[in-house]
Formats: sequence, C-alpha cells, structure tokens
Amino acid sequence: MTATLSRQPEIRNGKALLVAGFRQTHKPKEVVNGISRQWRRLFPYMGSIQNQVGNISYGVVCNSDDIGNAEYMCGMEVMEFAGLPPEMDRLRIPEQTYAVFSHEGHISTLQDTWQSIWDDWYPNSGYEAADTPDFERYGEGYSQEAGIGGIEIWFPIKN
Repeated sequence: MTATLSRQPEIRNGKALLVAGFRQTHKPKEVVNGISRQWRRLFPYMGSIQNQVGNISYGVVCNSDDIGNAEYMCGMEVMEFAGLPPEMDRLRIPEQTYAVFSHEGHISTLQDTWQSIWDDWYPNSGYEAADTPDFERYGEGYSQEAGIGGIEIWFPIKN
C-alpha cells in the first residue's frame, strides 16, 4: 500500500554536495536489510569525520537499472574529500533543482513515501525526472533511536 503525500513538495535549488560514506548495489529483495547494514556500518563514523558539515546525513540513490537494482550510499556531507578514512566511498552530487518532500512518520514507512512520489505525484506533476542522484536528507531533528523527525526526500527534476 502506498502512502498519501500530505502536501505538495517545495521546489528548491540544491547546491552541489560532497558525500562521504559507504556505497553498495542492492537487488530489489535485498534493499531493506542491505541498507540497514550500511547505516549500522556508518554510525560509528558520524560526528567524527574530518571536514564533516553539520550533523546531517544522506541516503543517496543512484545508478538504478530497469530490473530494480540500485546503488545506495549512506553518508555525511563533507567540505572536501581529503583526510577521509580510506575505507570510505566518495560521491559528488551536482547542483540541481529538486522537488523536496517531507516524510511524516517512522523510518519504516519511508519506502511508502518514495512509492507514492513515483506512482502518484511524479506522473501527474508535469516535471521530468533529472538523471542525477536522488536522496533522503536526515536533518538535525532526526532521531536514530526513535526513527522519526526531520526526513526529507529530494527528487531531482528538470527545469
């Protein structure tokens, strides 16, 4: 069952981002468990990475294919890649225009919000999806322990 979006997204110009974290390709049936493992791997690094910008984290989706495989990266914004632990992956996200949605609810229902964006909002939006990464932004108000608060979905669109 898909979630109903409670309001229309904000259209925002997103700045270029440098994200440091862990990247992995997931098959459709492995997504939930695989992404959870990635975040658990990242948690010990949060707040202790050189050049980290704030306490905001990102879940980035890129390089999806037609059968549902997708690359996912969880990480934090950094000012530069120099000085990162060698085991961390690096990703540059270009400046882009986005439709930004607020996720109201527990992290366990985030996939429902994504599904609603793709199934309901996007086909009727009049926008074309841009071929750049989309991402989840976990803001200062997000609680890892509670799994709620401050989650946004940034969906790239063409002007």
